[in-house]
Amino acid sequence: MKKILFCLLLYLFPGVIFANTEITIYNKNIGLVKETRKIKLNKGIQEYIFKRVSEHIIPESVYLKFPNKNINILEQNFEYDLVNSLKLLHKYINKSIEIYTRQNKKYSGLLLSYDPDDLVLKTKAGITIISKENILTLKFAELPEGLITKPALRWKLEAAKKGTYNIKLSYLTRNITWQADYIALLNKDDSKLDLKGWVTINNNTGLSFFDSKLLLIAGDINLIRNRPVKPEFRYKLSALPIKNKSFKEEEFFEYHLYRLPYNVDIKNNQQKQIKLLSAENIKCKKEFVYEGEGKVKIYVIFKNSNKNNLGKPLPAGKLRIYKNDSLNSMQFIGENLIDHTPEGEPIKLLVGNAFDIIGSKTVIQYKKYKDNKYSYRYKYKYKVTIKNRKKEKVTVTVKEKVIGVWKIINSSLPYTKEDAFTAAWKLVIPAKSEKTIIYEYESR
Repeated sequence: MKKILFCLLLYLFPGVIFANTEITIYNKNIGLVKETRKIKLNKGIQEYIFKRVSEHIIPESVYLKFPNKNINILEQNFEYDLVNSLKLLHKYINKSIEIYTRQNKKYSGLLLSYDPDDLVLKTKAGITIISKENILTLKFAELPEGLITKPALRWKLEAAKKGTYNIKLSYLTRNITWQADYIALLNKDDSKLDLKGWVTINNNTGLSFFDSKLLLIAGDINLIRNRPVKPEFRYKLSALPIKNKSFKEEEFFEYHLYRLPYNVDIKNNQQKQIKLLSAENIKCKKEFVYEGEGKVKIYVIFKNSNKNNLGKPLPAGKLRIYKNDSLNSMQFIGENLIDHTPEGEPIKLLVGNAFDIIGSKTVIQYKKYKDNKYSYRYKYKYKVTIKNRKKEKVTVTVKEKVIGVWKIINSSLPYTKEDAFTAAWKLVIPAKSEKTIIYEYESR
């Protein structure tokens, strides 16, 4: 029964790998396919065609291994001359074809030439020019040698004896990628959130993978354009207990590897989502920031730690934030990208701009002094006003970005030096009121 089902699948899905397959997907639009098959060989030198490979295979990355030492690989070729109408016409110059027109006429003869508009045919009646607009069907006797319908690998092998052999093939392919997608639900007072993570896989390789092992690599691997890429990814993975059916994470080289504990189907031209994580009651805080230009920004900040019910290396991806309204209906409030985030690091998300908090910045004074014959000193005096039109008090952080060597000369309110280029003021503004800072700094 299994054999009948296997043959039926091969017939229905000619571009499918049905073998012991493992695929490792990277966030760089590239994947590593590893496959084990059994093949039958005769004694001596012969050709073997390995069909059903990715249409976007990187040929230079192909690595073929025979565990049995009785096989010698002499040549390796990647066949990618795929059939199309123009290639068929080119291969059939001075060969017989049949043409059926929209006027129900049939022409048989040698194809002499063709161009974008016409075909020239030598028939028993003479030379005939047929417009492509009038052609309904072209009939060719067979597929010309060298043209194939799907990409394939062709090897010239030498076998010491006739028999069945295991082969292990690995290659890199483009047009397959994955990313992490996260959904966060804020609580009523914006103090906690629930987080769910999904892996989104896009497969556009021209090949479907059924019942395959799946691994994901999170990290910034280096790829060189227009250069061969060697598929020498050697690693040893320790056994991991399977407590649930989600990805198991572990450190790998300077990246993080996520292994799915069960096999999956990844069809061609399919977007597939698989659960990555789920965490609840993560403490967070909402922060308002005004940077002197534009509107007051809203940030949601939380720490990726065990104490905060998280503490897992989070792959880069898009994080969408939702919140329930007064009728307990979930509404979308913003999204942002997060980078690869190790355990213990904070995540700061720009969600959007505040509607009821308004910031303005005015230049009161500007002076330029000659410090010496090589440099100048600059003095700036600003007034920043933050208006709170909300029904409750808010805390807004005002930030001044400064270039060069600088110092605050005067300030109407206390400030902190966040880093070498940032001065910051925290303003607690009561409901329906406003606050103003006047500060002066010098830089050179």
